[in-house]
Amino acid sequence: MDFGSMLDKLKRDAQVASSAPPPPPPPKKRPRTDGGPSAVAAAAPSKSTASAKPCSLSSSKQRSFPTTPVRTVYLVCPPRVQTGGPEAMHQLCHALNTSSTFTGAARMLYLREDDRVGVRHARGVQRLPVYERYDAPAAKGLPGEYEGGDGAFDGHTGDRYSYSSDLVIWPECWTNLIDCEGICRFSNNNRTHQTAIWWLSVDNNNGKFKEWGRDDILHLHQSEYARRYLKDKGAKHTMAMTEYIPDRTGTSTSSNAASAATTSASSELTTTDLQVLYNPLKGIHYTDEIMRRSGRGKDAIEFTPIGGGSVGRSRISPEEVVKMLHRARIYIDFGPHPGMDRLPREAALAGCIVITNSEGAAQYDEDVPIPAEYKIRKFNVDTIHRLLRQSLDDESKTSDFDDYRKWIEGQADRMRKCVDDLVDEIVMKRSGK
Repeated sequence: MDFGSMLDKLKRDAQVASSAPPPPPPPKKRPRTDGGPSAVAAAAPSKSTASAKPCSLSSSKQRSFPTTPVRTVYLVCPPRVQTGGPEAMHQLCHALNTSSTFTGAARMLYLREDDRVGVRHARGVQRLPVYERYDAPAAKGLPGEYEGGDGAFDGHTGDRYSYSSDLVIWPECWTNLIDCEGICRFSNNNRTHQTAIWWLSVDNNNGKFKEWGRDDILHLHQSEYARRYLKDKGAKHTMAMTEYIPDRTGTSTSSNAASAATTSASSELTTTDLQVLYNPLKGIHYTDEIMRRSGRGKDAIEFTPIGGGSVGRSRISPEEVVKMLHRARIYIDFGPHPGMDRLPREAALAGCIVITNSEGAAQYDEDVPIPAEYKIRKFNVDTIHRLLRQSLDDESKTSDFDDYRKWIEGQADRMRKCVDDLVDEIVMKRSGK
């Protein structure tokens, strides 16, 4: 067969193929409610969710605020991650489960990102040992997956929609996933779970949340910085929800945990052989300028990064961080403060003098209530050097932070009050109590 004949044959075959009817679509898998595996096969986790499809509930911005009393609260969290945000989620789960006013159940909903459906449930994952101190069991399924299990639909209805008694609380860094197909797998157009966002920071959201006109979302704010941000954006339903510094020396979750951590570690570590600690991952360009000014000469100051390795870039455990803080005289933080950060609070509890800038949450005394002279509002290396030198030369300066330490130690009690207010909002008021 010559080339021309072969080309004619290929064209005829292509015409026949194009005229054939398309194959029937594969049958849809039905959601399981009997405790079996999820109906949608789990895709490999991915850092990007750009291709994830929204579920049919993406029109939720038209829904009214829920009136269904909440029975089950799901706290969304990536599995096996030990940072401030995930720990705060475990603390809230614990506070709900140990609350005298909440008779429902709180569960940790461990999720992994998924390009195809947004998120998938990390079933059977073992939580980190550090979280064993909290009454924060893992959810056995997604919201609505088990009727009468983690949560169940009841008969309460809004103007157009029926809300279940399940409330899903998302961290602010995952607001792009709150309506994804993966979380709505067991919902439908007329019946769905309730949604809240806990703004543990402002900056870490990176402007991803834009649906400020939505009436169906409850916004929780961890800081005054976040509260003002939500107000400026026009969020309709907001409430305070703080967290606290846990005891890194044992398993206590009491209101005295921070104090216990300070006392215990102080008794073990009485030598303050480090002058100034800094976080090498935050505001390093400012820190470099300070070190160039203060790290040489007859009144030179020694600076040490928090972390492992020669430049502190290797990650160390929270317990190791606390031990370093107890060895130091001063902690400086000239990076962004996206929320009420933990390191300044942990440093103060360890006996450090804390010096910050006034960026983000640090500009508000409600979030960082340290004496004004230690909060640098205009960056000047000579001013900072003098403050560092005075703080090192006068050991009594650490008492300037006694009120700050008492404020930090009271955060567990304030969290319980916030939880009582939350329960009043999502249960009591909706039950006519």
